[in-house]
Amino acid sequence: MILTVDSLRSALCENAPASGGNSVPIAVISYFSDLKEAKKQEVAICSLCARIGMLNSPDQNKARAVLQSFPGPGALGKMTSKFDKGLEKAGVNPFLGGATICENDLVALEAIFPIFSSVLLPQQRKEYPNIQKWFEACLMQDKDKKLGLHHHMIGEKRIGSQIDCFPNSITVRQNADVAKEINLGYKKKQTQREMEKAAKEQGKEATTPSSETEEAAPITIAQLGLVQEAAQKRLWDKLASMDVTPYKEENVDLDAKRPVGHSTHNLLVKDKKSKQLYLIATRQSVNANLKDLAKKLNAKELRLARSSKECLCIDNGCITLLSLYNNSGEVVPVIDSKLLTDGGQKLRICSGCTNPQDHSQHNVVDVTAAVVKDILKESNTSGPIYIDFE
Repeated sequence: MILTVDSLRSALCENAPASGGNSVPIAVISYFSDLKEAKKQEVAICSLCARIGMLNSPDQNKARAVLQSFPGPGALGKMTSKFDKGLEKAGVNPFLGGATICENDLVALEAIFPIFSSVLLPQQRKEYPNIQKWFEACLMQDKDKKLGLHHHMIGEKRIGSQIDCFPNSITVRQNADVAKEINLGYKKKQTQREMEKAAKEQGKEATTPSSETEEAAPITIAQLGLVQEAAQKRLWDKLASMDVTPYKEENVDLDAKRPVGHSTHNLLVKDKKSKQLYLIATRQSVNANLKDLAKKLNAKELRLARSSKECLCIDNGCITLLSLYNNSGEVVPVIDSKLLTDGGQKLRICSGCTNPQDHSQHNVVDVTAAVVKDILKESNTSGPIYIDFE
């Protein structure tokens, strides 16, 4: 049954509270019905926001302010207090008609519940304990949810301990780090689109004529489809063949912005126009100006690349010149001309880590410039380009 303002007043007059019932003025309940009818849009906004878990959104606060000042400042609070005091006179009887729920309760619920549950915040509802008890008693009678109430008040816990509030950014970050550790090592399942593209590429290769005298093209890392762990093992096996062993650093300065003692600073960037990827490798003391560097490379605009997974087989962690050993061919190294000098001094470079912001996780190697150049020669890399940064 859809209740209007007229049917509300009629029902209240025909069904006066029985002996022992609560003394709630008809004018109070009529006020809530008039408010709900006159401000349908604001009531709908507050109700929708409450149901989806919002607590203090701008539209919600604006609608709440309109409702609280109808028809004048503080009117909603005054009428809610009158309703609460009327319920207080009943003593042990929880309903408007006495010990059992009656039609008056249903009519009042229809008018008041949307306002009380969606507009008043938890701390405001505490000021009206008798209304709270009345709601709880009515909801207990509505176990089958036939009254059409959504059984949730703004700010209260939901199933699964969800609460109406914005997420805590620190907790979200911590949970994200935990999720990364749990998923570490699991290879992402190939999507349907990726499988279709792979089948299409295989079809192209099958129809391409081959020549026995033609030199075989080198297998790229993209064709190998290495995950990060396999790519790191491939690099470390190469370093081992050159008598180079990665090790963990000791007494690391965890507060430093750049790893103390490391010889290189690296940036993976992309040209805005051509989409060409570059790995900028400089000495630690150099601050590369991307605008000036773009002019030297004849690039339109250099921006930091968002992802390196496909081109360097890295999900996360440091990207260095050694990472180019697993280059798919898309990344061109741009190297500080004073970095790889043949003076015999060794360079300290990260050879793989999980989190570049956690300096205690770096696996470093001490290598000569000759070792780095050999790594670059055997990688699927064009270039490198040497530039004077000073």
